Amino acid sequence: MPLHQRKINQLNYGLTIGLFTAVLCSALNSVGFFAQAEMALVDTAYDLRGESPWDPSIVLVDVDDTTLREFGWPLPRHLYANLILVAFQNGAKVIGYDVLFLDEKDRDNEILMGRASKLMGPVVYPSDYQVFDDDEPNNRLVPNEVQHPITPLAEASAGLAHLGLDTSIDGTVRRVPLQLHTDPPPYSLALRMLQAASSPEDWKFTPNDNSAEVSWTKQRHATQVPLDRDGLAHINFQTVRPDSSVASLLEVLSAASGEGGLDLATFFKDKYVIVGASAAGLGDRGSVPQASDAALVLAHVAILDNLLNDRFTEPAPTWFNTALILIASIAMAWLALVSSATMSGICGLVLTFLLLGGGYFLFSGSHLQVAIAAPLVAGVCSSLGANLYRRFVVEADERLVRQVFGRFVAPDILEQLIADPTKMHLQGQRVELSILFSDIAGYTSLSNTIAEDELIRTLRDYLNPMSECILKNGGTLDKIMGDGIMAFFGDPTHQPDHAIRAVRCARDMHVQLEKLNERLAAEGRSTLNIRIGIATGTVYSGNFGSAERIEYTVIGPAVNLAARLESKARPGTTLVSAHTFSRIRDEFHCRLVTKIALKGYEELAKLIIPLYDEIDYPKVINKFDSKDERKMVTEILMSDLDLSNVSSLISDCILTLKAHPIKEGIKDTRIRIRELEEKGADPSEAIIEVAQLQQELKLLSI
Repeated sequence: MPLHQRKINQLNYGLTIGLFTAVLCSALNSVGFFAQAEMALVDTAYDLRGESPWDPSIVLVDVDDTTLREFGWPLPRHLYANLILVAFQNGAKVIGYDVLFLDEKDRDNEILMGRASKLMGPVVYPSDYQVFDDDEPNNRLVPNEVQHPITPLAEASAGLAHLGLDTSIDGTVRRVPLQLHTDPPPYSLALRMLQAASSPEDWKFTPNDNSAEVSWTKQRHATQVPLDRDGLAHINFQTVRPDSSVASLLEVLSAASGEGGLDLATFFKDKYVIVGASAAGLGDRGSVPQASDAALVLAHVAILDNLLNDRFTEPAPTWFNTALILIASIAMAWLALVSSATMSGICGLVLTFLLLGGGYFLFSGSHLQVAIAAPLVAGVCSSLGANLYRRFVVEADERLVRQVFGRFVAPDILEQLIADPTKMHLQGQRVELSILFSDIAGYTSLSNTIAEDELIRTLRDYLNPMSECILKNGGTLDKIMGDGIMAFFGDPTHQPDHAIRAVRCARDMHVQLEKLNERLAAEGRSTLNIRIGIATGTVYSGNFGSAERIEYTVIGPAVNLAARLESKARPGTTLVSAHTFSRIRDEFHCRLVTKIALKGYEELAKLIIPLYDEIDYPKVINKFDSKDERKMVTEILMSDLDLSNVSSLISDCILTLKAHPIKEGIKDTRIRIRELEEKGADPSEAIIEVAQLQQELKLLSI
């Protein structure tokens, strides 16, 4: 299948997987499946945002532990009556009690409380509404049972109020019903206090399906309170550790008696006063987003603060959350199919960061509570689904490629094969390649003279850089046979320069061995010497083996020839075949060697060419005095040994040798060359003799 068509199919599959996951997660989100996870993220956002003071027009009179130690429980009713007198005498707007007065305790003082409430200012005494019925249409909260305050207080109350707080999501106070659906409808404590402090002509409360409009003064616009699908408002808590806006009941009463440092006029003037209990022994405590154990009166303070400042938390619209789920799901499925696992993981982290960061900034800046857990789960699930599909369907060829070639080819070649598996032929094909064999000279003796653990350590130190040389030059590491290495170049991906790559690899292996030997010698360990053979030819490449074991390799005469060349190479050198030489002659200097006995390859013996060892040319040339000698030697040393130039090369050599006798060690070579010329010898034989002359000239540089 063409590569572009595979990409198109992957896009289609990614879209399908993403859509399916998005629909599933949206459905689960709509029934509250992710609610607890979402709330955990909201709590984290509260922690990151930190705390801030509530509206300065709100004060809390706290029945704390010190107050209980002083007066006991239940508190005498006259204390509450005194509080009402003190608060309104110092300019309070309204008082709301987060305390239930359901039973008669002290009738005279309770009557006094009622009279003070009627005379001094508006006071809200809540009723106890219990057991909400969630089966009503539109999820309306309907009280099944109610108990009102004792008669003197009920008659003096500024209106019906309830203390209900919703903890149905995860046991934490997060929402509040601003109004219960009964007749007459009671407001929440904070909403009733707001109404009591405003004039009847200014007051307006209009609940709708998705919001409630609250207006209590002409000096400002109406507050739009967002409601969720259950008709509840989400409380935006500012702090659970208030300071200057809180005074204990004991402090207030002490200040009224002239004791303590509380300035009552400053504390109460033009303030909304909420009276509640934080004492641990009274049990009016619970979990809120910022603390697992907090006085629940703080929730009523937060509700009043939200009303005054129009900062209730607003749940994001369903369409917005669905869009987030859809985008996250499709994006992650697509990335999982078209990109690498690393890139997909990075993109997943980026998506997570964007969702978490964006959700936090929307929450802290706009009080918008968007779905985070559902899109994250959708992204993870779609990515997982796409990866499973890719693993078991799309990547069938890729797994085979990695299984066959993963350990034997360079990463870039492996990625080429994975991107387009049609480039490889696992069933086999005839192809021209270059095959490289190498081993350690004297390995048998070495293995018999050092301990096994040292031998293993040495082999590891040797094989690692050798393998790196092969992979770096684009070769395929076929086998490691003890100290022996077999590699080939030009397959499974086509490489027109496979012979050059093989020879370059051999050169790199010699260089790396020299570096290794320096380290081994410095450590007092045995040094190594290697020999390498390279042959180029047409071989058969593909999967070979038995039913129990199969591997990708090459077979053919060139493989055998490379192995023979390696066995005949001198330690520290590389022998290459004539075919290889024809492919590398423009890249590497080479020289011929004398006849090498290769069993089964007698007809090729004259054409074996080793890599040219680097010679210090100036040092050799300067051994000769005459210009002609130096010219002749230079031509021999630098010649690429082209067969068409052999005759003229031999002739020039003979003339120079006749005119300028040189070192005694090459007289026999001079005689052989003259005899070859006189009898018209085959040029290939003459090449061997010239190569011998090269070898002897090279000895002059030693």
